[in-house]
Amino acid sequence: MVNKLLQRNSNVAKGQDVHIGLSNYAYEPSTSLVSINALPPKFSAAYKFGHFNRMQSQCFAPLYESDENVVVCAPTASGKTVLMEIAIYRLFNSPESAATKRAVYLAPLKSLCAEKATEWNANLRQAGLTCVDISGTDNIESVSVQQLCNASIICATPEKWISLTRKASNRDVLSSLSLMLIDECHMVGSSRGAMLELAVLSTKRQNMQLRIIAVSATIKNLDDVAEWLSSGDISANGSLLKPAQTLVFGDEFRSTPLSKIVIGYESQYAYYRFQRNLDYKLPGIINAHCSTSTLGVGVNLPAGAIIVKGTKGYFESGYEEHSSTDILQFIGRAGRPQFGASGKAIILTEQAQVSFYRNLVSGQETLESRLQVTFLGARLTKNLSYYGLVATKQADKLALCQDIVQMQVDRLLSAKLLGFNDRNLQATDIGSCVARYQVDPLAMAALLSNLPKAPTYKAVFEALCKCSEFNVLRISMGQKGMLNNMNKAPWLRLRLKSRVDSVEDKIFILIQASSRVYGLERKPPPSSKYSSGLANDISKALLTAYGPIMCIRDAYAQLQDSKGVTFATALSREIASRCREDGPAIFQQIDGIGQRYAETLWMRGIRSISDLCSTTTREIEHQLNRNPPFGTKILTSANSMPQAEATMDMHWIDNNSVVFTIRISYKSSNVGASLDSKKGSEAFTLIAYTSDDILLKYEVFNLSGTSAYYEVQIGLCNPRPNTLAILEVAPERYVLKKEI
Repeated sequence: MVNKLLQRNSNVAKGQDVHIGLSNYAYEPSTSLVSINALPPKFSAAYKFGHFNRMQSQCFAPLYESDENVVVCAPTASGKTVLMEIAIYRLFNSPESAATKRAVYLAPLKSLCAEKATEWNANLRQAGLTCVDISGTDNIESVSVQQLCNASIICATPEKWISLTRKASNRDVLSSLSLMLIDECHMVGSSRGAMLELAVLSTKRQNMQLRIIAVSATIKNLDDVAEWLSSGDISANGSLLKPAQTLVFGDEFRSTPLSKIVIGYESQYAYYRFQRNLDYKLPGIINAHCSTSTLGVGVNLPAGAIIVKGTKGYFESGYEEHSSTDILQFIGRAGRPQFGASGKAIILTEQAQVSFYRNLVSGQETLESRLQVTFLGARLTKNLSYYGLVATKQADKLALCQDIVQMQVDRLLSAKLLGFNDRNLQATDIGSCVARYQVDPLAMAALLSNLPKAPTYKAVFEALCKCSEFNVLRISMGQKGMLNNMNKAPWLRLRLKSRVDSVEDKIFILIQASSRVYGLERKPPPSSKYSSGLANDISKALLTAYGPIMCIRDAYAQLQDSKGVTFATALSREIASRCREDGPAIFQQIDGIGQRYAETLWMRGIRSISDLCSTTTREIEHQLNRNPPFGTKILTSANSMPQAEATMDMHWIDNNSVVFTIRISYKSSNVGASLDSKKGSEAFTLIAYTSDDILLKYEVFNLSGTSAYYEVQIGLCNPRPNTLAILEVAPERYVLKKEI
């Protein structure tokens, strides 16, 4: 049945666009649709319908009956998810393939990854397939090899996938990868497109036999995308590569017809005033164009009509146009059968942008490479000026690529992220640091090169707030007043000297305003319609702060700055645990203790986890007015927290040299509660320094099991008279307020 349909397009060579529309063939429901029974019963049981739709039926043979790379362009709500599932069924058709092969699904949004993982775990479990989502993992190091080995499908954003491919321990997993599914492939032309290009390149280099299936909205230069996603050895001559087969479907394949309208208005004032003026245009637009009042945007949020009121958002340096991917996501929500026989998507923008958005919604926008590699090979000679090259230069791809690489290397060299060692180019200490924690390399390099020496806690905190990673958390409408009130709160440890005026000022307050950083006199931010947005920003700020503060800590360690390392470590620990050591929130790290109980224990004179462990169960129950066995549960949880005992012995070798021997013992009464269940170990930080600020030793190490022992020796020459040696050992994820 499918082969008969494909014979109608037999004059089209593989690797070229196949434009499929109502005008291409006569639609015959009885003969054009592929039955679900074409799949094995273990896969067909996942569907409640009897036939694939028209678009899915046309794609069935290329996806299920071959191993070629395929790129499909189709409108939203046409059933593209099923196309990726058909490719999955092809991969796992044999019983042994489920144990030896794997697939990866890449999408630009965490919500898309989570949605697909949940859906596929529910629908494919009876076929013996499992899915793991790593897109929401804060620390990629916490993803164990066992988790990946047990998964049939891995869902990830391009950024998370790149981090995963860099780990040497994941090579076995990557070698078994046979299928890559790329959702929203048109994101390659967005600001994050570079990460997608790098994800594809790094994966193909490790697995030349990888099959790639990409689905996308309609784009103009699909042949370039097909060339980029070619199959074959990418290290070989380009003539050996086979472009991906492309299938293009028009809007007539949507389940509900969608009208796309772009309306432009003159903009003579600041953009926020332009957006405000659009508010007065909405009633007339709704009356003229929309047959329903249901409006909505977002992932998996269907609506009868969508109005995009203004195409700019406030980003790092002011108002900027939303990415093409975002706009297509917005308008793609419009038009669903439950809301009527047709849908409408209306874009309100500035007059100068009308032509661009009309090309975008009609699929006439040309994608350009962001990475300057891989996809560049398909676009470079067609638009030299876009990539910063002289248009008169001879259009030799290899030479042009070398010029671009040299430009980027020069930038990294000037930023001291790269350097030469015996004529070999390699990453510097700062370069390795920014790569390890995946932060903006050039911005972070500039910040780290200007870190204050022998800083105070406040200086380290201020340096963290300057990181460019926080620029996405702009000051929204109504937040300045709330932030200024929070700056006056008695529980704030550090205060701004002036009113809130920048993202840096906002982050300065938000990181201190974690729900568990408040002191006894805590007062929550004043309630208003903007409170929920500020609460979300607090969570985002804490999640974002992890990478930058670890970079700052490692940079101070490379500088042998003991104060910088000590304060950066303390700050990183407070961010990870969302509490500080001089407040009752330290007890909220224990299961079963909330804010009220924590404050009660603090007021009764219990000021540390050690103090709590020394308290009897009856005393805990009496102070908190609880019945047995509550006290036993609290003590069990408190004792299971990772705590280490450390000693430091000093041995003089001669009159000028001394050796310190550090011994660390670790015991856990409850491995499941205290250890990271994904890694089976607990990370500890060791900092040894002298009273005159000489850093003796800085190390992060793991201890595992119910008990462990660690020993290290360090030397010091020519110590000053009356110098003290100080040792700090503490877990990375907890604030225990215990000096060793």
